[in-house]
Amino acid sequence: MELVKQAILPRVHGLALKTTVAAVRVNALLCFGDLVSTLDKHAILDILQTIQRCTAVDRSPPTLMCTLGVANSILKQHGVEFVTEHVLPLLTPLLTAQQLNVQQFAKFMLFVKDVLRMIEEKRGVTVTDSGIPESTASWDEDWGPVSKGSAAAHRALASNSSPTPSISANQPVQSTFLQSESPMTSAVSSKQTAVSCLPVDIEWPPPTSSTSSLNDIDPFADWPPRPSGTSSGSELLTMAQLDHDQIATAQI
Repeated sequence: MELVKQAILPRVHGLALKTTVAAVRVNALLCFGDLVSTLDKHAILDILQTIQRCTAVDRSPPTLMCTLGVANSILKQHGVEFVTEHVLPLLTPLLTAQQLNVQQFAKFMLFVKDVLRMIEEKRGVTVTDSGIPESTASWDEDWGPVSKGSAAAHRALASNSSPTPSISANQPVQSTFLQSESPMTSAVSSKQTAVSCLPVDIEWPPPTSSTSSLNDIDPFADWPPRPSGTSSGSELLTMAQLDHDQIATAQI
């Protein structure tokens, strides 16, 4: 390990930067990709700096594809977080290189999309094509959303902190319950009253169908009732006089 870092790696850096032959630079970049698995992050940062200096002056397809190979090796060795912070800033400017053909550009885009998908999985949020985020299960404790247990504890704490009516020692439980219930009962009754007492347009007294009023009606007009028959008015008067005479005689 130390021999590689002290003897071999500096020479590879020199070949990649100082050569004017494209084949030599490409082989140096391939060597970087093979050494990634044996190097620490500090040495990998030096490799990325050398690659950045190479791609600044050489954007030929072989150099760019070797750069993608080194990035893939770093992803397998040190994970998505390291690649997101240090490798993506190096690769994204290369996506606009006109030297890449369709297949090479597709490989670059596939690598970038894979890294972004891994970020979504660690974050626990998937963004759809319409831009709407959808929550998913998180595999990273640092990035993951609030767990269900902590959310349930928060709801329980909120319910326990809600004020409740206190009951004194000398106060009956039933009266306290009725007092606490009275505002709700009055609110319900007032609501029912408001619903049931709707305005009704009633005309009183109602208009009569005939032209005569109530004052024109005599309730004793047909009293005493007339006997059934064809008796005239004089006969009725004679009968009434006879009845009067009989009652006077009986009193005497």
